[in-house]
Amino acid sequence: MTPDLFTIRWTDADGVRHLELSGELDLSNVADLQRAFEQCAGHKRVVVDATQLEFIDSTGLHALIDGRNQLGEDRFVLVPGRTLDRLLDITGVKKLFRLE
Repeated sequence: MTPDLFTIRWTDADGVRHLELSGELDLSNVADLQRAFEQCAGHKRVVVDATQLEFIDSTGLHALIDGRNQLGEDRFVLVPGRTLDRLLDITGVKKLFRLE
């Protein structure tokens, strides 16, 4: 069985960077997401679409929280899918994010 890969696709339009996350986000690849957030510094808004995430562990959740803190809560928008939404509910951190 081949593990599902984690991928990040991004587009830019009018100062907004849209990051689309898919696959499995965990300790083995969380550095990719951290680097992606570092590259968002000049954008007025960052939309993180996590609707295609199949799995996310605590390191992935921590990276999302760090990204939100790094970029600023007013600039960081999270679009959670079913997997991430459940994790946000279980951990009680949903209120930290601006959700769409």
